[in-house]
Amino acid sequence: FRFVDEESTNTGDHKYTASIAERQLHTFTFTFIRPIRCNMGGKLSKQELTTALTANVTNISFLKKADKDAAREIFADAFQHDPMCLWIAGLDDDDPNKDEKMKELCRYMGGFVNDKIISGRRGAALGIRDDSESLIGFMTVAPASCAKDSMIDDFISVIKYGPPPMYKDSSRYGLHSKKRLKLLNERTKARMRHMKGIDRWIYLQTICVASAYQHGKGYGSTLSRSLNQVADSLGVSIYLETESPELESMYKHFGFSTLEELKLCVTGDESSNASHTTYLMRRDPIL
Repeated sequence: FRFVDEESTNTGDHKYTASIAERQLHTFTFTFIRPIRCNMGGKLSKQELTTALTANVTNISFLKKADKDAAREIFADAFQHDPMCLWIAGLDDDDPNKDEKMKELCRYMGGFVNDKIISGRRGAALGIRDDSESLIGFMTVAPASCAKDSMIDDFISVIKYGPPPMYKDSSRYGLHSKKRLKLLNERTKARMRHMKGIDRWIYLQTICVASAYQHGKGYGSTLSRSLNQVADSLGVSIYLETESPELESMYKHFGFSTLEELKLCVTGDESSNASHTTYLMRRDPIL
């Protein structure tokens, strides 16, 4: 999420902060957009990753553009109680509209980070479906050549979804929610730092299962084991970020090790939940 260099803008009854990205989007008129190409340079390519997924994964299907809305809803359902999302929102526990606001924020975040992968521009998305073929869980992955955020992709996402909810109406979220959202850039910087010099690796952007299917069903484990199998077939590492000691422990069970506990805190934020810890993890291939 790269919403930086803010300037105040009045829009109807609300005042929100527009970013450079958003202002440039309204400045340029796109008559066409070239296909977005990932930075290859010997790195693991999108084609290699897709081929390996096709060859090694069973009982899981590739997501299509038509699945975007369903994926956003699953993301919102699965992440509305996620520690990072709760930290960003900064809502009071007694807020009567907390669940609604959390789903609104998570719906936005899910579309922003995953649509570019589900569309095939930046990687691949795979999902699990129930007997009626309804999507109940998915994961999005990007090869090393596409693992760094693209400003063009961010432009497209802002065109489609507009600014984040707290930029539209800051009174609906916590005092520091805008700056907390902006701090997620530090996760991207840390990812590039930890994987610097490694050309062939997979970034696990998102893995989630609808809450009704989370416990005892094994769907999340199926997704994780499938990706491990693909990474081993390619001889590459997997990198991810996760948000709680419990999830860190789970990923260790799947062969990941913790590279860093990244602490995020907005300068001047003295609230009781001012700090959030993200666990940066990597799994090396079993050859």
